[in-house]
Amino acid sequence: MANKKLVNLLLQDENANVANEEFDTLTGGDWVRLLSKKPQFADKCDCNEIINNDGSKTTVSYWHKLTGNQWSDLLIKQPQFVDKCDWNKMECYFFKLLNKRKDIVEKIEINKLPNTLIACLLSRQPQFADKWDKWDYFAAYEWRTLLAEQPQFADKCNKWEEFDGLYWCQLLQYQPQFANKCNKWEEFNGSDWSILLSYQPQFADKCNKWEEFHRLYWCQLLQYQPQFANKCNKWEEFSGSDWSILLSYQPQFADKCDKWDEFNGIDWGLLLQYQPQFVDRCKFSKFNAEDWRWFLMDKDEFCDSLKAHLLLIHPELFLEAKQK
Repeated sequence: MANKKLVNLLLQDENANVANEEFDTLTGGDWVRLLSKKPQFADKCDCNEIINNDGSKTTVSYWHKLTGNQWSDLLIKQPQFVDKCDWNKMECYFFKLLNKRKDIVEKIEINKLPNTLIACLLSRQPQFADKWDKWDYFAAYEWRTLLAEQPQFADKCNKWEEFDGLYWCQLLQYQPQFANKCNKWEEFNGSDWSILLSYQPQFADKCNKWEEFHRLYWCQLLQYQPQFANKCNKWEEFSGSDWSILLSYQPQFADKCDKWDEFNGIDWGLLLQYQPQFVDRCKFSKFNAEDWRWFLMDKDEFCDSLKAHLLLIHPELFLEAKQK
């Protein structure tokens, strides 16, 4: 019986006559789907006896078939299986989904978690720190994860020298008070600096990589910190989409834009949503049917004054939009 049909059958009739060997065909995703709604089948997943070709019997478990994200999906729905989870398979991203659930976290034996997940746990649930006393086991990555959200544990960290430029960038954007411990400023690349300065512009005097900034780094930085515009040497490399995004945040840079002709309907829709004063520059001929539908019909964000302005200068557009 195909896996999907088998799971459907069991979901409809938990007493269906199914041979033990058929459970052997289920994938991790199949088990999650089944156990999420019918947790009573956990005994089959935990200890299933099958008959081999030679007539001998083998007892098998299928928990190992679940991936990290599948475990996350299952535990959110059925937290009672937390003691079955192979935490070494789970990435921090999926663990964070569980970390929001106190009823799940309280069931976890912290010493069974890998260090990366312990750091992730404590970053959101610091009250469990009294259950963990092996701080020396944390590497720089774990300390970066924890201190970014819980700086009160800094006195326990003995891995400052192991932080590389990337880890320092990621920590300082949230906890700039640790700057006096950083001795890796020279390791920061253009991407690191653009991210850090977007959050913490006070570190600009330490940056000596302005020339290494890619146009995308400049576009990102200037959205939030326009005071660095005089250091930008990539204006001519900005694309129409770059300008649409930047001007949505910082319209004062319009006089530097020479890519108006490169704006497509999506670019114009984004820009005019936040900065309707640029409507006179818009080339509506670049709008396709979907652009019009988004621009005029479905978006409440476009203020009445903008629509009124459009109606005055281009009354035919509303008729075209409705026709399209």
